[in-house]
Amino acid sequence: MKPKIAVLRHASPITIEGKSTKISKEHLRAIVFATLAMLSYHKYPPPPRIVIRLTRRMHHGIMGACFYDGCGQASIALKSSLSPDDMLTTCVHELIHACIRFPEGTIEACTTRLNQRIKREIDFISHLLLTNTYKRAAFFAHTKIAYVAKNGDFYDPGEDRPTGTTTKFLRRSRRLKNRRT
Repeated sequence: MKPKIAVLRHASPITIEGKSTKISKEHLRAIVFATLAMLSYHKYPPPPRIVIRLTRRMHHGIMGACFYDGCGQASIALKSSLSPDDMLTTCVHELIHACIRFPEGTIEACTTRLNQRIKREIDFISHLLLTNTYKRAAFFAHTKIAYVAKNGDFYDPGEDRPTGTTTKFLRRSRRLKNRRT
């Protein structure tokens, strides 16, 4: 008898509705998650639920808009025919609106300045997420169905292989500084 694996299912806090004519849904998801990761890292958490709607028609000259309902849900409308670069800029811009409240009278100025400064890094992170998307999806799927331990549960030794990661912001103790002088 094959053991059953419990998988917790929950609604995603981010929903993307509609299709873009010039950017894949996977790429748009990667941009959204990269933006929210960066904003959350800097203490600007996202609203509990975000719905992104790709629409063909918007008012003349408008590429995106952000709306709120009374329950903490942010709805973002994006023009579906935007180029990948314009989609990145507009999506990041509207997600900044959804996560950060700037003082009245400076909302657009602050949003566009922040967008200008972080969108290159968000593009880089989104491409990291986008690379090998389906390979990682296969890892997750395979883990759920095929990794049943025959001889009991154990830690995989491959987990402890070094990756070569380093840290940039290491705080050295005073003891180490005193030894060097």
